[in-house]
Amino acid sequence: MWFINRLRLDNLTVVIYDMADRSVATYFPEANNLISLDNFDPQCGIPAYKNIPIKLERVIQ
Repeated sequence: MWFINRLRLDNLTVVIYDMADRSVATYFPEANNLISLDNFDPQCGIPAYKNIPIKLERVIQ
């Protein structure tokens, strides 16, 4: 189910930081295209920035 929208953010550099397991951080507005307009809190309408499933793929060029 979590690949329904298949939004992408390409040409990134991954940097390892000491943070919670299974967590990722990014900058906004650079990563705004990862937020689907359908992914929001139904009570208040705020986009769900804190719970977005992702998949990292290594691309060798």
